[in-house]
Amino acid sequence: MTKKLPKIINIFIMIFLFSLFIIYPLYFRHDYYDMVYAKYDLFKIIYRVFIPGMSILSILYLIKNRKNIKLSVLSSKITKTDMFMLAYLITCLLSYAFSFHKDTSFFGTSGWYMGLVTQIVMILFYFFLSIWFSDNKHIWWIITASSSIVFILGILQRFNIDILSMQEGFSNYGKLENHLKNLYISTLGQSTWHSSYLCIILSIAMACFFLKNKYNTTTLKQKTWSLLWGLFLSICFCALVIQNSDSGFVALLGMFLVLFFVSFNSNEYFKRFLEIIIICLASWKFIGILQVIFKDNAFDIGGISTFCTQNIIPFILLIFMIILYSMFSLAIKNNKFDIKKFTIFRNIIFILIPISIIVLIIVMYLVTTGKIDNTFLNEISYLNFNNSWGSDRGFIWKFSMNMFNDYSIGKKLFGCGPDAFAFEAYNYNPILLQSYLVEPEYIGEKLTVLACAHNEWLNHLINFGIVGAISYIGIFLSAFVIFIKNYKKHPLILGGAIAIIAYMMHNFFCYQQILSTPIIFVIIGIGIAIIRNIKRKEENRSIDENV
Repeated sequence: MTKKLPKIINIFIMIFLFSLFIIYPLYFRHDYYDMVYAKYDLFKIIYRVFIPGMSILSILYLIKNRKNIKLSVLSSKITKTDMFMLAYLITCLLSYAFSFHKDTSFFGTSGWYMGLVTQIVMILFYFFLSIWFSDNKHIWWIITASSSIVFILGILQRFNIDILSMQEGFSNYGKLENHLKNLYISTLGQSTWHSSYLCIILSIAMACFFLKNKYNTTTLKQKTWSLLWGLFLSICFCALVIQNSDSGFVALLGMFLVLFFVSFNSNEYFKRFLEIIIICLASWKFIGILQVIFKDNAFDIGGISTFCTQNIIPFILLIFMIILYSMFSLAIKNNKFDIKKFTIFRNIIFILIPISIIVLIIVMYLVTTGKIDNTFLNEISYLNFNNSWGSDRGFIWKFSMNMFNDYSIGKKLFGCGPDAFAFEAYNYNPILLQSYLVEPEYIGEKLTVLACAHNEWLNHLINFGIVGAISYIGIFLSAFVIFIKNYKKHPLILGGAIAIIAYMMHNFFCYQQILSTPIIFVIIGIGIAIIRNIKRKEENRSIDENV
């Protein structure tokens, strides 16, 4: 029984991952009307089976192996991410204990469900996977099989091909109006949900393509691996450019920055980096051509998306990248170039990034306050941080910070409670909210309110306070540091690092939700587990060599 338990646990985990990555994204009920509620109902089934099952199996294993388990050894295996996760768990419990909105905070605001229960569930997901996950050759296809269907359905919808008739019916409320169709996509609902999910999956795909030689020893396997992941990357890039979410482009910038950083470690890596850029730009051009051919059916997305698919600049950049790639390939083939000698160029770029951010903030301040006037800068709406900036995020962020500034010391430390933003906000200044945004209203039986700060990190400051925000952000930053130090060892480790940056940058403009946030916790848990397994094997190998 003792020898069989790890195998049983591994099978149980793979069933869980199958449910989370394959069934969960595709599941819906009553088209878009019931999307969130359907996802949450399935999510409850998944965690109500997985968590008790893993708890029982873990306890059985500990009982069977109690003589071989040493606390001193276990404590030495604890990572900084584990510590931040535990700190976050304690903060969640304290925030709930001190909250005046316990009824809401336990499960979360209706339609969001990011309350205490969901936070604890995600933390348990992380710990069970970081301890028990064992590398499996099927994990790649489990992560990507369902998502490829999700993204293709979304792409087709943007050309008015609604295979599942998702946009034809809005439950009892009739056909989804044309001006709302851009807001919903595929089997995920809101375009921001789709965008957040896409950025995580795209990060994994980038890493698998980037490290294609790591686990493919023959030329045929390498070509097959490259072809499959290249095709999947193209699907992801097509879905990103057509989904109607500017946050996705912000996240994409973060993904490319991570790859750019690691690509200077070898000529092969830099070559993969150039290939990914070419696939991205070519995919966008492909969508642009389709939009011209099928212009009567193509959705008018506008903004950055239209620029990427229709403007001449991305096409010129594509031609330039192809030429650069050809020259680089020829140079390394003749052993005339070593990218490692140019790491100073990479370092300069990363020094310029924070400088550019500071300059951008200064320019935004000058434009917003009117100190820069009647220039081309005033024509760029993103530089004017007024109330309507970023689909009213300007107003929401300022309102949220004012609310936090008026918190008591206790609330500043531990917040108003898990997912209690809406109740706190409407209690704080309902007249201002209702005058500028929208009064709480019912659509059918469902209450619509401003439920979050539309910035995950600011939202955590409101809900969990300074202590909660620090511990939560610490989870992501500590995991990123661990992953980037070990990225060469496994594609999912690099994928985890990219996904963390993508998720953090994307959700600077978005929020926690029951689809993508549990998935990023799972990805982090898997990455930590892989690193632990690799180190365990290295330690065992070292012991064997010394014997």
